[in-house]
Amino acid sequence: MPTTVDMEKIIREYGDTKLYSIQKEGIDLKNPVIVWTDMVVMNTPAVFKPDSGKSTIKTHTLFRSVFTNDTLSPQTYSVKNVRTTVNVMEVCLETSFKYGTETQMVLSDAVMSFDTTQQIRNMEVEGKPHELEWVIKMDVSVPPNLSTTLEVMVKEKEVEEDFEIVSAFDGTVRLIYLADDDHREKVKLDLKVRDMFTQKPHFFPDDKGRPCFITKGRLKNKLGTEQLVQLTEGPLPPKAN
Repeated sequence: MPTTVDMEKIIREYGDTKLYSIQKEGIDLKNPVIVWTDMVVMNTPAVFKPDSGKSTIKTHTLFRSVFTNDTLSPQTYSVKNVRTTVNVMEVCLETSFKYGTETQMVLSDAVMSFDTTQQIRNMEVEGKPHELEWVIKMDVSVPPNLSTTLEVMVKEKEVEEDFEIVSAFDGTVRLIYLADDDHREKVKLDLKVRDMFTQKPHFFPDDKGRPCFITKGRLKNKLGTEQLVQLTEGPLPPKAN
């Protein structure tokens, strides 16, 4: 079951403990304005664990053509064809966090044959599919009274890997409480990030005392890696009546 830690909830609960009883009178305690401007988030590059997943290679036919020659002389056909495959990347987050401003992480998968990247923005996976064009341009020679079958295939590599990204937090967050009646600004609190998160579940302090969080997930990647061309000679197919 995926776990998402709501940092806003932690801040609201912590802010409530820092208010005096008299300050709580006549203000909206449930919906303070949270200002994130002075909170700093530092994300490490994703660390992949290839041994945690699996890798398979599958072959798919892009197109197949049959050329016939019912004459007594060799015949040559010119072939040009273009097919497109799509690199599919899926990210499933197992443990993540969310809060009210933008955070961005980049996954760079070095296991595939060339670099592919995927972005996680506000814990929503983003990124455009990568398209690959496979071009075949050749002459096919067909002997007399025979047929030649041209089959173009592509190998696709499918990789599944677990990954981790460590996020370190620092700075301050401001809570602004508004009056119940006219919604004017009534109470402001500037809270240290280190005080709020370091001891909370899923967070841990680094060697600088900053609260850190490990985002865990699984990347599934499918990418075409090789084009195969196969020519097969055979008898002429039966003629239609």
